[in-house]
Amino acid sequence: MTDSTPPGVFVERILDYVVAGAPARTVTVRIYQPVERGPEEWTARVEINGLESPFDHSFTGTDGVMALFEALRMAGGVLDQHPGLSYGKCKSWEPVGFRTSAEMML
Repeated sequence: MTDSTPPGVFVERILDYVVAGAPARTVTVRIYQPVERGPEEWTARVEINGLESPFDHSFTGTDGVMALFEALRMAGGVLDQHPGLSYGKCKSWEPVGFRTSAEMML
């Protein structure tokens, strides 16, 4: 088991969120480094700020890769529910590797 030092940010992405009739706002997505909690128990935290309500949850796996995968998968699911998200000059957020976000929820 590791110490109780808070994990650092593993990845961060800043998105623009535009909803008809409202000014654009910034959405920040942060995935934190996986943390070992016990034998075959790791967690990775997801923090999304700037949507209608903040999202802050940790996801568990038997190792760091599985916890990180779950965190990324669930972050994608949350973002898929908000049309109007985009990243700079990139096209709007779209599910990656799945036809719909529902397919990600196995």
